[in-house]
Amino acid sequence: MVTTDAARRAEVTDGAHVIAGLTGRSPRYFRFPGGCYGRSDLRLVAALGETPVGWEVVSGDAFQPNASLIVSTVLARVRPGSIVVLHLVGAPNAPATETALREIIPALRARGYRFVTLAQLLAG
Repeated sequence: MVTTDAARRAEVTDGAHVIAGLTGRSPRYFRFPGGCYGRSDLRLVAALGETPVGWEVVSGDAFQPNASLIVSTVLARVRPGSIVVLHLVGAPNAPATETALREIIPALRARGYRFVTLAQLLAG
C-alpha cells in the first residue's frame, strides 16, 4: 500500500512515463487499482493532468475460470453509459476474460449498445 503523498505522486507519474514510453502518448485517464481512493488521491491525479475514471459494472473476471459466469454478470448489470471493469492479462489472473468478451461484445451489440471512447462517453 502506498502511504505517503510523495509515494502516491511517484506511482502515478511512474505509470504515466511507462505508458508514454510504450505508446508515445501521455495518458489522459487514470483508473485507481481496485477502485480504492480518497479525496486527496482524486486531487493528486487531477493535478498531474489525468482524469480519474471509475466503473460501475464489476465483471467478476479476476481469477474466474468460467467465462459463462463473467458473461452473465456483465449482461445482467450493464446499462447505457456503463463502464465495465475487465482484466485482459490472461491466466492465472483472468483466465476466461478473452473467451467471455467473445460473447459479451456481440450480445451487447445485439441489444443496441455501441462502444465509444472514454472521451466520447465523458463528453456526454
